[in-house]
Amino acid sequence: MNLKSVVGTSAIAAVSLLIVSPAIAQSVSSTTRNACIQRTAEKMVVATRDVMFVSAGPVSAESGARTLFTRNSQTGQTAECRINTIDNTVLYCVVRHPGW
Repeated sequence: MNLKSVVGTSAIAAVSLLIVSPAIAQSVSSTTRNACIQRTAEKMVVATRDVMFVSAGPVSAESGARTLFTRNSQTGQTAECRINTIDNTVLYCVVRHPGW
């Protein structure tokens, strides 16, 4: 195997990873994460220190929106926070109540 084919294969793999998994390629900024935590805490009527960031879904190719998942560390209650990745605004937040 020569160096040219290894470099070419590596480049193709890297580009494929970026296309297939945009969530890995784009991290969530602390500003965006904090905005979601703030909105979630308001919806749950708890202190922001009780809400933690869990994970982020992929970025929508059509809208540029992304869903962040949060959890209340005291009760285990979860929420989904939809954000606009272009201007990092919170579009909406849905709190999931246990048993729903």
